[in-house]
Amino acid sequence: MSDLLDLTILEGRKILGRSFLEVLFEKFSIEAPKIIGEMKALHQGGQTAAFSDKAHLFKGLAANFGAIKVTQFCQELQVNPESEQFQDTEAWVLQLTALVEETGAEIKNFINQLDLD
Repeated sequence: MSDLLDLTILEGRKILGRSFLEVLFEKFSIEAPKIIGEMKALHQGGQTAAFSDKAHLFKGLAANFGAIKVTQFCQELQVNPESEQFQDTEAWVLQLTALVEETGAEIKNFINQLDLD
């Protein structure tokens, strides 16, 4: 595993069982692109408060899986949505999407290695 995940959080989720974790991860995998799309539209529309709220929501979802880098990225988006590093909407959307995909692959690998249920 890389620095994308906090394994202590995932280890703590093992008690939920493999099947439940698979369902949670599937839901996350479906919701993540939708939320990123909503964030993109809000950012492009200049709706800073709604954008920050959506970034906060996504940060919480990512934190539930121990997705450190996604959580940190969303924290920055939430707190500093108008910073220079986020002026190029397409660039941060691509960066966040790539982080989610990389992290998702590691979460799926973690779940697949569980000896539960």
